[in-house]
Amino acid sequence: MTDNDKTWDDQTKYDNPVAEEPANLGEKAEPSPSGTDDDGDHLKWKLTTCSYENLVAICPSCQREVVFNRISDLGTPEPVGGSKVGCEHCGATHWMTGDSVNQAHEMLLFDCGSFFEEKRYMLVVLTLAQAHEVFCGIYLRAELLFRPFGLEADADLNELNKLAEELFAGTRKWPFDQMRWAVLWHLLNFDRPHQSLQESRTVFRLLLSVEPGAPKDAALQTFREPKLREVALGLKSSGIGGLRNKVVHSQGYRPNREETEEMFEKARQLLHPASELLQVFDDAEWYRAGCAKPGVSRIRDK
Repeated sequence: MTDNDKTWDDQTKYDNPVAEEPANLGEKAEPSPSGTDDDGDHLKWKLTTCSYENLVAICPSCQREVVFNRISDLGTPEPVGGSKVGCEHCGATHWMTGDSVNQAHEMLLFDCGSFFEEKRYMLVVLTLAQAHEVFCGIYLRAELLFRPFGLEADADLNELNKLAEELFAGTRKWPFDQMRWAVLWHLLNFDRPHQSLQESRTVFRLLLSVEPGAPKDAALQTFREPKLREVALGLKSSGIGGLRNKVVHSQGYRPNREETEEMFEKARQLLHPASELLQVFDDAEWYRAGCAKPGVSRIRDK
């Protein structure tokens, strides 16, 4: 898994998935006498950057730029859908909305744009590798936790959290190859959603016992849906893990722009359509509310 994966704490447990009022995030100071919106002033923060880790915005009171770290400053990795946030410069509190709602792996791909501008190609490679790993993690959570939780009429939230802990403990030290082989093993062996958390637990324990390796191309080519074949073969053939290892290990490899752009384009063509094609989202509420579609057919020619 990636270095950004959290330890199992309250941030990663799942609450009752019922829509509530937006949390009052990131209030840092009492509003100043001028610039406050408590008395009918509807000034809002002007968001200029919505990255995976930070939000950058212009305060409407003092017109200064503020960088908000999602965890340290706003206290949540969730998108800011509407909340009062204080300015660290002037103390004014204003309404913030308009954050990106893209999934984590998509936001990581978007972050690569600024690294390209700065010619920081090593960071592009590291971020692309992280995006692949994050996508694989989302797939496993969606298929083994959220989708069965949404389908099971009397699903128990405590059981969801217990299985989530088991999934986290079982996969937290997996490298990229082990993550993608697990995803491909699941795609090849299960062509319908798991109907309960208990069924998912059985499948996950089977996955741990099997320890799947790289599937053969011939097996991946048996998917009847051409787009699914393309995604599966693209995930298997991705060379991002090898390039990342060259960058981070002792040789400290410095990639050039051409090979980095080639790797970025492959990642974009693979990861952007994969979530929609497979209908995997990192949100239990999405499945519980019945918003997720079945996804592409996984029927194979035997």
